[in-house]
Amino acid sequence: MPNTQASPTTGPTPAAALAAEGQLAEQIAGTQRHLSEMTLNLTNEVMGFASRRMQAQVAFMAELGRCTDPAALFDAQLRFMAEATSDYATEMTTLAKVAQPPVDTH
Repeated sequence: MPNTQASPTTGPTPAAALAAEGQLAEQIAGTQRHLSEMTLNLTNEVMGFASRRMQAQVAFMAELGRCTDPAALFDAQLRFMAEATSDYATEMTTLAKVAQPPVDTH
C-alpha cells in the first residue's frame, strides 16, 4: 500500500496532492453551479416581476381612460401607487429569499 502521508522533508506524496486537487476542483465546480443556479433563479424572478408590473401598468392606463372626473382619476392613481409600492416591497423580500445560499447538509 503506497504511503499517502506527507514526508517532513518532501511534502505531500503525488497521490495526496492529486486527491487534494480533486477536492478543490469539486468545491470550485459546486460553487460555480450554485452561482449559475442563483443567477438563473434571480433572472427568472426579476423578469416575472417586470412582466407583472408592465401588465399592471397597462391595466392602469386602461383604467385612466375610463375615468370620468378628477376624483376617479385621483383614486385610480392612488390605488396604482399603493399596489406598486406593495408589489415592490414584496418583490424585495422574494429576491432576498431567492439569493440565499443553500443550506449545507454535510
